[in-house]
Amino acid sequence: MSSVGFTRGADVLLDMSSLQRSEDGQPTADEPFPEIVDWLLGALIALGGMLPLIAGTAMLFFVDREVLAEGIEDEVVTVTIGTRELTSQEQLDVADAVVSWLSVGMVLTGVGMVLFGLLYIYVRRRSRSRRARGDPTSSFLPTAVLGGVATALLSFVPFSPALGGAIAGYLEANHSRQTVGVGAVAGFLPFLPVLSIMLFFIGGLVSGLISIGDAGAGVVAGLAIFFGLMVTVTIGAVLGALGGYLGGRLFDRRATQQTTTPDSEGPEQDTADPADAFQAGSEPAETEKSNESRDAASSGYDAETRDEASSSHDGEAHDRE
Repeated sequence: MSSVGFTRGADVLLDMSSLQRSEDGQPTADEPFPEIVDWLLGALIALGGMLPLIAGTAMLFFVDREVLAEGIEDEVVTVTIGTRELTSQEQLDVADAVVSWLSVGMVLTGVGMVLFGLLYIYVRRRSRSRRARGDPTSSFLPTAVLGGVATALLSFVPFSPALGGAIAGYLEANHSRQTVGVGAVAGFLPFLPVLSIMLFFIGGLVSGLISIGDAGAGVVAGLAIFFGLMVTVTIGAVLGALGGYLGGRLFDRRATQQTTTPDSEGPEQDTADPADAFQAGSEPAETEKSNESRDAASSGYDAETRDEASSSHDGEAHDRE
């Protein structure tokens, strides 16, 4: 892939993310996780792609008709279609077609995963640059990829798509209400490489059966395998959607508890005894009455003193006369 095509692919992903956020109508508050997580996710996807790439390359260069013929003679490789027993030559033709198609599919799938991991890192770096400039960005892609990687890593756990979808839905709930959608994508992504490889396997099987003149069995076998794959992928997406819904509900519940829970200390309550309050309230009134009594007594004393002084003054004046 040329650098121009790589850049155009990144632009398409960025444009799709921006449109998705604008339709949702809620601006993203911040990045869903640190930049180091983006690098880690891209590296895990690329390393995961190296496995089918190496295995497919080994099949292309080391597994040929002679190796298959030896395996069929030693009964290491056997090919049966229903109850029909194929001859050694028919088994060789079918096995050779399957190996040829399957090896190519594994190589292409591995290359696609490596390129997707690198493209993801590039897109996320450009997304962070756009955010720094104030442009709207989406959290849908990184949360979906994180949920998909979690689903793949937890594949040994039953209902792992639900767990990956719950992780993606919980993270996405802080940015948009697309928790069910991001969970479905998180549950679907891990099955995408398997689906790609199995499609090449079906192609090789149908091609091999047609080459030995059993086209009907090839079509039936191909449709049966394809139907089984579609059912498996659908179950994964549904479980991921359910997990995304539950993850979003969990986030909403925790957010509600954080906003409605009062302070642990709380306002101090007045626990004073009503009798003490009544006594405290009556003390000012009694004090005021006592002051008034003292003022009245003082006023009477002053008046009496003035009267006595006036009488004494009048008596002295009468004696002088």
